[in-house]
Amino acid sequence: MTGWGAWQALLAAFMPVFNAPMSGIFLKVAGAWVACPGRRTITRLYALAEPSGERAHDAYHRFFREADWQGRGLWKILATLLVAAFHRAGVIPLDLDDTLYHKSGRKVAGAGWWRDAVRSTGTRVVHGFGLNILVLTLRVEPPWGGEPLGLPVNLRIHQKGGTDAPGVGARSHPGDRRLVPGPFLFCVRGRLFCAAFGRRVPAGGRADLAYPPGCGHL
Repeated sequence: MTGWGAWQALLAAFMPVFNAPMSGIFLKVAGAWVACPGRRTITRLYALAEPSGERAHDAYHRFFREADWQGRGLWKILATLLVAAFHRAGVIPLDLDDTLYHKSGRKVAGAGWWRDAVRSTGTRVVHGFGLNILVLTLRVEPPWGGEPLGLPVNLRIHQKGGTDAPGVGARSHPGDRRLVPGPFLFCVRGRLFCAAFGRRVPAGGRADLAYPPGCGHL
């Protein structure tokens, strides 16, 4: 299946995580995201998704801010589709890293002062205020060569004193598949485990740690 039919089938896979009103907005947002040239802001997406203005502009802001849809369910479906497309058999390579999303304000849940990896150097550590986001990616070797691509398959907002690390378990990929550990990750008997955030697991380190609180299966 190719073309428009393949696009519709891809989006249909995500329908179970949305209720009826939000599923319609999701379909329009997805189409507008692909077609939008330049920076993808909600205002620009709205102009493409609602050329006749059938829905209010605020409905699209609510979709991202407070709509009733299952984020974890969406990541699970996405991870399953990507693994099926790029790693049908053998090893499933994953990487986990954090990034600082600069966000200021008095009512930003989870915001704090974090190390800014982009502005920090080997001799100078720079901190910034914002959200510390943990992103779990599926490693894909592009056919044109060069550096591997990291396709997001899960994310969590890490808060001070918390261990909300995203995890992928064997239930998502049954059989004799192995998950290759990246930073902060290691694998035992087909199950992926997460060390506490900020603690790298050394080569040959202990393999009997349990999931920390907040780190579960997709």
